[in-house]
Amino acid sequence: EKGEEPLLAAYKRGRRKLGTIEFQVRISLLFVAFISIPITAFIWFFPNEITVTLLGEQWVAASEILGVLSLLFFYFSFVLVLEQCLIALQKVRALFLYDLVSFLLIGLLLLALVSESLVEFGLLRGLLGILTMLGLLIYTAFLINLRIVRLLGAMVPIVGSTTVALSLTLMLPNLKTQFEGMLLDLLAKLMVFGLTYMALVAVIIWTATERSQEYRAIKLFIAGFFSGSRGRGI
Repeated sequence: EKGEEPLLAAYKRGRRKLGTIEFQVRISLLFVAFISIPITAFIWFFPNEITVTLLGEQWVAASEILGVLSLLFFYFSFVLVLEQCLIALQKVRALFLYDLVSFLLIGLLLLALVSESLVEFGLLRGLLGILTMLGLLIYTAFLINLRIVRLLGAMVPIVGSTTVALSLTLMLPNLKTQFEGMLLDLLAKLMVFGLTYMALVAVIIWTATERSQEYRAIKLFIAGFFSGSRGRGI
C-alpha cells in the first residue's frame, strides 16, 4: 500500500495538471473565437469595400480573393493555440506529422486545381485548412479531455452577436459615390459592425459570468488587462 501511495499522488498531480491545461486551452480557443469570428465574417461579407478603399478600383478583381483568404485567418488562429498545446504536452512528433499532412494535402490541391482560378483555389484551401484544424482539435481533445461540447456552447453567443452585427451592417445605405464616399462607407460599416458586436459581447460577458466558468475567466482577464494598463499609465 505504501508503494501505491506515491503512484496515486503522481496520478492525482497529473490529473490536476491535465485539467489545468484543458481549461487554459478551452479559454484560449474561446478568446480566439471572440476575435477571429467577427473579423472573418466582416472580411467575407465586405471584401469589395475593403479592397477598393485600401488599394483602389484597379484592384477590385482581387476582392474575391480577399474574401476567401479570410478563411485562412480563421482556421490559422485556432491552429496556433492547438500547436502551442501540443508543444506543451511534448507532442512535437504529432505536430510534425500534422504539418506534413497539411503540406501534402496543399500540394495535391495545387496539382488538382492547376487550371482553376485563384478564388477557387483559395476557397478550397481555406475549407481544407478548416478540415485539418478540426482533425487537430479532435486529437488535442483526446489528449487533454477537452470539453468540446462546452466550448461550442460558449461560442454560440459569439456567433449570435456576429450575426446581429452583420444584419445591422448590411442594412446600411450605400455611400459609395466617390473615393471619400467609399472610405466613409467602409468606416460606417466598421463602426456599426464593431460597436454592435462589442456591445453585445460586453452584455453577454457581464451577464453570463454567474453561469459560465468560461465567461467568468474572460471577464477576469479583461478586467486584469485594463487595471494593468492603468497601473502602467497607458
